[in-house]
Amino acid sequence: MKTPEQSNAEALTPVVLRWAALATGLRVLLAALAHYSDWAYRWETGVAVAIYLLFGAAYASDARRSVGDALWHGGMVGAIAGFIGGALNAVLADRPAIGILIGTLMGVVAGALGGRLAMAVPTPDEAD
Repeated sequence: MKTPEQSNAEALTPVVLRWAALATGLRVLLAALAHYSDWAYRWETGVAVAIYLLFGAAYASDARRSVGDALWHGGMVGAIAGFIGGALNAVLADRPAIGILIGTLMGVVAGALGGRLAMAVPTPDEAD
């Protein structure tokens, strides 16, 4: 039987949460900026999708486990950031409450796509 330390060392949760926290931090910053800036408000959706995509890819590049894992957990990274960003937009009354659902779904799709794209790029170890 594994000790708790071994299980924690092998768990994906810390990696997913690290990348989700970074993506969420940028998404919250974007939502706050969009609340005060018309320019940021107009570009918020596109920039948010880019955040989900990039951080889903960053997770997959960091973990490098499998394509299925990259899709699943990359989507998770995007969904966490999308949910919190959408909720903040709704609280600030910048977007309707349905934006929480839409932002979460956009995060799932973009994060999974980013994870898949990152797995398509071979690392130097895999190129041999």
